[in-house]
Amino acid sequence: MASSWKLERYARYVTNIPGGHWQYYDDAKEELRLTLTDSDHLVLFQGYTVMESLSLKTSKAWMRGMVKTDSMLLMYKVQVRNATARVKFFTPRILNLSHWEETRRFSVKFHASDPAIGKAICDDCLQKLANYFPIKMASESQTSLTSNSIHDMTDYVKGEKDGEKKKEMVSTLYANDQKKRTVLQGQNVSSIAEEKPENENKVKKLSGDVTLGQIAEVVTGKVNTELPAAYQQCNVSKENISTMVRLCLTDPAFPAFVDSVEQELNKIMAESKT
Repeated sequence: MASSWKLERYARYVTNIPGGHWQYYDDAKEELRLTLTDSDHLVLFQGYTVMESLSLKTSKAWMRGMVKTDSMLLMYKVQVRNATARVKFFTPRILNLSHWEETRRFSVKFHASDPAIGKAICDDCLQKLANYFPIKMASESQTSLTSNSIHDMTDYVKGEKDGEKKKEMVSTLYANDQKKRTVLQGQNVSSIAEEKPENENKVKKLSGDVTLGQIAEVVTGKVNTELPAAYQQCNVSKENISTMVRLCLTDPAFPAFVDSVEQELNKIMAESKT
């Protein structure tokens, strides 16, 4: 059975400027709602706009949560593909990357008329989401879940094991243009990742919020456009995908399903242009 929680505030950490910053949304104009669907999807809406959408089926491997009273911080890893990075090492350099792993964060404050009720609502959400990925309570010294004391999921994971020593950050950068792999170990690497097309066709880049119609056009190949980095991740291993595809092809109903999906994508594209 699907579960839904009304939110008072939602914040997401954006990195469009050096150092990053929190972008806040409230329910003053449109309702904010966090929904866990029957298909194991976690979706955050503001009105009719989808602000976050994550499939939780394999989230134990790449997602973590933290709770403090009536608020919850969620962190997850994504693979950013086909990107370039400006790396401040000994001298500024620009390297082409085959992939770039980063941690994304967003936080929610549950809507309630009383702090005690807000905490109870948060606890209810925690109990349901904890079935998918680890969630822990914030320390007493943690005054805010959107403070800079939680930098990324690495800090969270390091804190999961008592007595574990801090490990040096190892960043692996792939220089495609030179067909070499550059490994920077034990260094404080400052970088700003930005997308860059690999071919000379100047593929159009979408940024910010995108519509369902735009996504449908890209996945059907109707336009020579690339979705933002957030849409370029796959949380299922190649081996599992291979098995899933072969099992689907053995299902007699699968061709009709594919045809139905194509029809629905065409319908979405048509609706977006009206």
